[in-house]
Amino acid sequence: MKNKSGRNAVTQIKATKLIKSFVAGMKLESLDDLIALKVKMRSALSTIPYEESIVPQIRKIMWRRTAHQILEDGYIYSRDSCTDIVILFMALCKSLGRETRFVKVRKHNGDPEMHSIAEIRLPKPYGWYIFDLAYDNPPEKGRMTPGFVYRGWELWRKGRDSWDLGLWKYRDRHKIFARPASASGK
Repeated sequence: MKNKSGRNAVTQIKATKLIKSFVAGMKLESLDDLIALKVKMRSALSTIPYEESIVPQIRKIMWRRTAHQILEDGYIYSRDSCTDIVILFMALCKSLGRETRFVKVRKHNGDPEMHSIAEIRLPKPYGWYIFDLAYDNPPEKGRMTPGFVYRGWELWRKGRDSWDLGLWKYRDRHKIFARPASASGK
């Protein structure tokens, strides 16, 4: 099976033994459970301060790591790591039986900025929530759709993970600004 970029359909969010053991005994049935998972995940990761001298290192790993690798490495950068955070969170949610979507957004005002957020579906009565894991924002009811603006961001594409969207390495960022926003409700 191939993804949109024609590559083999591999995933960044595979629920490996490491991922499953990290969430053993947890449940994901409410908004409080989402927050608890985020707190646990963030406490397991060291944050490396952003400095201009490490930009080449950041770009070398950007969009390349799987959730397993992120958790095993045990670090993120204080900037440019939103995709890593979302990928790890989605894998943890998947291992707890929850449906998620990777959402790549860009600035609504046309600035060349991009960001990654997650959508997660909780059991009834909750439904779908948008969760920006890079900031201290709480999960918000709803889903990203074309034309909807969430905290200044608009939808570019949704998928299983960044690789599903054709984002395999830093230089793929041009795709986000070269194509119009997605009309699919995927």
